[in-house]
Amino acid sequence: MARRPLDPLRPLTEEERGWLEKLSRSAAAPAAEVARAKELLAVASGASYTAAAQAAGRRSGDAVSHLVSHFNREGLAALESRHGGGAPARYTSVERAQILAEVQRRPDREQDGTATWSLGTLKRSLRRAGLPRLSTSTIHEVLHAAGYSWQRDRSWCQTGHGLHPWLKAELREILAGLPPPRLRSAEEGRAQWQRWQEGLRVRFTLLEELPPLRRLLVWDNLAGHCSAELLCWRMVHGVMVRYTPLGGSWLGGPVHGEAMQCHLAESIQRILVRRALSGTHPQGPGEIIQALESVARAWTRAPTSFTWGGRHRRRRERARQRRHRLGGSAACTRHVVHRRRPGVLQQWRLTSQLTH
Repeated sequence: MARRPLDPLRPLTEEERGWLEKLSRSAAAPAAEVARAKELLAVASGASYTAAAQAAGRRSGDAVSHLVSHFNREGLAALESRHGGGAPARYTSVERAQILAEVQRRPDREQDGTATWSLGTLKRSLRRAGLPRLSTSTIHEVLHAAGYSWQRDRSWCQTGHGLHPWLKAELREILAGLPPPRLRSAEEGRAQWQRWQEGLRVRFTLLEELPPLRRLLVWDNLAGHCSAELLCWRMVHGVMVRYTPLGGSWLGGPVHGEAMQCHLAESIQRILVRRALSGTHPQGPGEIIQALESVARAWTRAPTSFTWGGRHRRRRERARQRRHRLGGSAACTRHVVHRRRPGVLQQWRLTSQLTH
């Protein structure tokens, strides 16, 4: 005669019974979760712990007893697999809560060297806060488990909105120091403007009435420099603009060392601008200058080391070599196309989440 259980199974609700029956018939869920669901359904129907274990293909009735005790306390969450041996978990719920609290904190440009978090800046900040061996893969795992999707964030705004007044003021100051323009006829003046458009594949439309050409301005080919409003303003004030070619970073000089310095300077510039202005909407040149200076000071304290042809380049080369075929066709993708559907317990968790 079987002993009376010390912690008998509590009555199942209709929702719990429905999820257990669905999980017991699942062919995609983990086998351990399916076996636990069958054991609980067998115990609920009046079977002993030993008979329930045998019905699920197991031997130990004591394991069913522990499962029933966990189910009485935790519900369907007791069916999920836990840490089953091996090295102990290094980061507990306390450290995970610290990681989530840090990612919710607004970074300080002066202290953290960035305006928005990345995995690398989060790692440096958390290591200073008492997690010296934390890696970016652990941060990504914690954020993914908490429902964060790591995307490139940016607040969209009108490009060059804060810089146009400053650029106009600088150009006015330069034009004020120039000698007065030499008087020419309208045909000669227009011909002088058109001469600087020769050889261009894309030419902007000149104004019908053009003032004398006073200055030739060479600018970077940026979206804020190509706006129609700023272009017309320059033509009204006698400034002809020529844009640098795309990919023209090699213009640093004919010497190899100077070109390398130009590449390095542009790399540092891109990093500083991204860390200082990404995710923000500055309203004037003062805010931009202050943000860049704060990030530059943080960069000086902990600069990024550059390695030409290092591990990042080798990793990109390996990524280009990896190809994943789609079925039996000749088409391929660079990433594996995952087709795994969420399990029964994941579906239950989604339906149990509070949205309001």
